[in-house]
Amino acid sequence: MQLILLGMHRSGAAAVTRIINLMGARLGTSSDMIAASSCNSKGYWQRADITRLNEAILNSHDASADNTHSLCSAELLPSRCEREVAEMADVISALDIERPWILRDPRLCLTLPVLLPLLEAPVFVLIHREPLAIARSLRNCQASRTNAMQLLPSETALNSIADQSANEPDTAYYLALWEKYMTDALKHSAGQARRLIVSYDQLIADPMRTVNRLHTELFRLGTSGLRKLSLDEITACIDPSLRHHHVYPSQQHDYLNPRQQYLAKGLSDRTVLSGAPPELSPDAHDVLQRYAENRISDQADSALQISTAKKELDRCQRDLEQVNERSRQIFWLFESLEKEVTAVFESMTWKAGSIFRKGVLVATFCRESRITKDDIEEIFATARQLSPDWSWSSSPSAFGHFDQRSAIAPTERLAQCQRSLQVAISQNNQQLALLGSLEDQVSAVFNSMTWKVGTFFRRFILAVTFRREERITRDDIEELFARSKHLSFD
Repeated sequence: MQLILLGMHRSGAAAVTRIINLMGARLGTSSDMIAASSCNSKGYWQRADITRLNEAILNSHDASADNTHSLCSAELLPSRCEREVAEMADVISALDIERPWILRDPRLCLTLPVLLPLLEAPVFVLIHREPLAIARSLRNCQASRTNAMQLLPSETALNSIADQSANEPDTAYYLALWEKYMTDALKHSAGQARRLIVSYDQLIADPMRTVNRLHTELFRLGTSGLRKLSLDEITACIDPSLRHHHVYPSQQHDYLNPRQQYLAKGLSDRTVLSGAPPELSPDAHDVLQRYAENRISDQADSALQISTAKKELDRCQRDLEQVNERSRQIFWLFESLEKEVTAVFESMTWKAGSIFRKGVLVATFCRESRITKDDIEEIFATARQLSPDWSWSSSPSAFGHFDQRSAIAPTERLAQCQRSLQVAISQNNQQLALLGSLEDQVSAVFNSMTWKVGTFFRRFILAVTFRREERITRDDIEELFARSKHLSFD
C-alpha cells in the first residue's frame, strides 16, 4: 500500500509518520529528510524532495504553502507543472520497489489532484488536531523563524490583515489556512475507499491505545507488512512535554466561525468522512484573499528594496575595488621604500657620516642617543603587525574581503560589502598614516648631520676622482613619497 498523510502544518503529522515508519512503512534515508529544528526537535520525517516539488507545483499556480487563495477558484493543472510531476513520479517509482511506504507533506492537502494519478493503491491518513492549538503553534514558529522549508508567512502581509483589537490578532489567518488545507484534503480524497483519521490529541492522551487502533485500521484497509509497536518504541516518538498548546473545546467558540467549528467536530468524531466534503467558509475565503493581496504588495515593496540594494551593492563593490587597489599600491610602496631606505643606511654616504658622528661623540664624551634608523625600522615592524599576512615579496591580498558570488539576499550582501569597505578604508588610512610617519623620519635622515657630513665626503671624493654626480637614492625615495599623496580614499 501507498500511505499518504494529509494534515495541516503543526498538526502532529510528523509524530504519526514516524510511528507508521517504525511499524514498517518505508520513508527514505535520513539524507532524504528535512533536518530537525527547534520547532520540531524530534524531526519532521518529511522528504525534502517531495516538499520542494510540492512548493514548485504551488508556485506554478501563483500559490505557496502560506498563500493559497489562488487555489480557491482554480484547480491544479498538471500541464503547468509537468517537470515537477515527472520528478514526483520518479520518487514514487523508487518507493514502489518495496511497499508499504509512506509520504507526508502538509502541501499534499493542496497538491493531491496532481499526485492521485501516480498512485495505484493509496491509503489516506488524515491528521486532526484542535485548530486553535495549531494556530498558536504556528505563531510560535513564525516568531522564531526556524521552521525551515515549512510555513513562514509574510510578516508584513500577516500584520496588515490582523485584528489588532483581538487577543491573538493573527489567529484568523492561521485558522483560515487550516480550514483551506483540511477542506482541500477531504475534497481531493473524497471517493477514495481507504481513508482514516488519527487524532493527535488522543495520541498524546493515550499513545498505546491510539497506535494500536491505527495499526488495526491500516490492516483493515489492506495494508500488510506492518508490525505492532512496543510501549517503549511509542514513547520514544511521543513526548507530551513537546505539546506546548493544549486547547479545551470550549475555547474554540471564541475564535472559530460556525463552519470551522463544524469541520473540527466532524474531524474529531470522524463523521466528516461520510457525505459531501465541506466547503471553505466565506470568512476564511475573505481572510485568505486579503492576505494574498497584501502579500503581493509586500512582494512589490521587497522587489523595490532589492532593486535599490543591488544598485547600492554595485556602487559598494566598485568602491571596495578602488580601496583594495590603493591597498595594493601602498604595499608596493612599502616594499620599494624598504629597499631604498636599506640602501641609504648601507651607502658610503651614511657610513662615512656615521664614522664622523661617532668620532664627535667620543671626543665630546657624549652618549649615543636613539637614532632615526631605529624609528624607521619600528615603522616597518608596525606595518607588518597591522597586516600579519603581509609579504614584501608577494602580492598581498586586499584588506576588504567580500564574496560577490554569495547566494544570500542582496540587502544582506550590501551590509556585508559595506562592512568590508569600512574595514578596507580603515586599513588604508592606517597604512597612509604610517607612510606619513615614515616620510617624516626619512626626511630627518636627509637633514641629519650624519647624512650632510657623509654627503660632503662623497662629493669631495667625486671631485678628486673627477667623477660626475649620479642620481642618488634620495631622489627615488622622494618620488615614491610623492606617489603616496594620491592614495587616500574619501
